[in-house]
Amino acid sequence: MLLDPEGNLHIGDFGIAFILTGNEPVVEAQGSRSGTLRYMAPERLAKGVNTFSTDQYSFGATFYELAAGKPLLQAKTPEELKKRICSAPVEPLACGEPEFAAIIDKCLSFAPQDRYASMDEAAADLQRFLNREPVRAFASSPWHRFSLWCRRKPAVAAMTFALLVCAAAFVVSLIAGYVRTRAALRLAEQNARTADAAISKIFTRISEQPASRKNTELLSALLPYYQAIVEQRNIPASRIGEAYGVIGECALRSGNYVLAEKAFRNVLKYRPGARSMNQLAAVLKKQGKKGEAEKLSRQVVAEFEGAKDEKVRFEVVRALLALSDAPDSAERSRAFRILESLLKEQPGNPEYRFQYAVLLGGNPRLFHSLRIPGVEPNAVVLLSRLAEEHPDDPEYSLALVNLMLRRFRMRRNMRDAPDPLDDALFISDRMLGRWPNDPQIVSAAVRLHSRHIESLFRRGDSVRALKENERLLSILEFQFHNPENSDAVREELIQLQLRRLSMIRRRGAKKEEESLRRKIEKELQHYRGPKLEEFRKQLAERK
Repeated sequence: MLLDPEGNLHIGDFGIAFILTGNEPVVEAQGSRSGTLRYMAPERLAKGVNTFSTDQYSFGATFYELAAGKPLLQAKTPEELKKRICSAPVEPLACGEPEFAAIIDKCLSFAPQDRYASMDEAAADLQRFLNREPVRAFASSPWHRFSLWCRRKPAVAAMTFALLVCAAAFVVSLIAGYVRTRAALRLAEQNARTADAAISKIFTRISEQPASRKNTELLSALLPYYQAIVEQRNIPASRIGEAYGVIGECALRSGNYVLAEKAFRNVLKYRPGARSMNQLAAVLKKQGKKGEAEKLSRQVVAEFEGAKDEKVRFEVVRALLALSDAPDSAERSRAFRILESLLKEQPGNPEYRFQYAVLLGGNPRLFHSLRIPGVEPNAVVLLSRLAEEHPDDPEYSLALVNLMLRRFRMRRNMRDAPDPLDDALFISDRMLGRWPNDPQIVSAAVRLHSRHIESLFRRGDSVRALKENERLLSILEFQFHNPENSDAVREELIQLQLRRLSMIRRRGAKKEEESLRRKIEKELQHYRGPKLEEFRKQLAERK
């Protein structure tokens, strides 16, 4: 094997090579075996058998010596060396890369059947080693696979370990101990119990934080480790379902619908039921998979409508609302009847009150006469109270903002209801501060501010309208350049900017139009999503 000045490898001395046909070996006569003794496989020296497996042994011997920096075997005479090769296996290779050593040791196996079936398999395992992927010759534990993933994706791994350090000192001690010795975790139930509590705490903490792609990736990376602990302690599989549920919620709120779908499918696998089916249906609907989502919702109604459990009946209400395509649909009437019975039993339940507000907001005339004792019949007031009582739940605030948007569409202005609008604007700002990466929240909040500005212009309050307009533009610019926001959020923001540009053009505000046009052009320079050309075309059409 020769290296030229450019570092290219050349194989020489093909005069002693054999031509193998298929898998048939070539057997040399006694005394005519040629080649370098130290690189010959035991079966070749003993029986003169030449196969692809013997070449694999020679290949392994070469790499062994390159890695170890010393001869594979040493003896004073050729006879002693031959006897040593044929009598016992080679000592395992000792180096800093255990996966690489395992590959070479497999090539040097004493028995041919213990080597790779072909050199293609050996080459594939070497490529996996170079790619920092688990190799077949080395028995990888879940933790070892996790460490390889960290080496493949160092940026995400750095964030993972930074968050673990911030979680708690005992978590750091546990993980450091687990890195030092995997056997300690298997043998000590106390350590496993502590690890279970620590990872559960991390999942809970992250679920309480504003959703982001990095948090979701961290949870996904920790899940195999958590799953190994749960399985080792014989804990019910529903715990894994809960962990997938947290990942699904984070992914849904950060706009990563593909990961959310995957997580909720696993939730349904580990923890089947009406709630899991509704969660999956919701994320499928977000991705435009309407048919599959409706099928799941109808399944919930068919299987659980007669259930006695209040929580299950409530999931039927949610499924019926997901199926309703009109404010006066039969599904909404059925949902109201179930919800009415639930609220009579628990009039203070926030989830029940929320769905009642959704029904009222969808068609207040249909349900106005069917008041439920002890429950506020005004959807705006009810949602405002829920948003104030539960500021950590974005669902209530988002529903209020969407309801105000629908009222804007139904009325020319909101002059008759300034207080609810002010509350909704305040709540929308609070939502943007708490959940800046949620595409639904960003879209709804910015749309509400846009409609409010349009209403101010129509009412002649141009000073306040211009002030609110500048504020909205600052919000849009900040949201667009937020690195955690997905393409879906950026696309929504650009579309809103284009709509505002059209509105400003209709007013004839040339200076304001040119300023906004320059902002949009700059934003498009930083956008790399699939709708870039479409946005550029729309911007050109608005000149």
